[in-house]
Amino acid sequence: MSTVNGLLENAIIKFKNLFLRLVFWIRDLYKCEWNRISCSNHLLLCTLFLNYIKSN
Repeated sequence: MSTVNGLLENAIIKFKNLFLRLVFWIRDLYKCEWNRISCSNHLLLCTLFLNYIKSN
């Protein structure tokens, strides 16, 4: 399983490829992997991603 930092970097790359103003769930960026990520890492990844979005 990937580390949270690796997952965050992957989410940021995928996010940059999306159109602006598109609403999505972060789990949609990890279609098959999401169920293999622990619940604590779900929360951490979502928190880090939200912080990234707010700061950029």
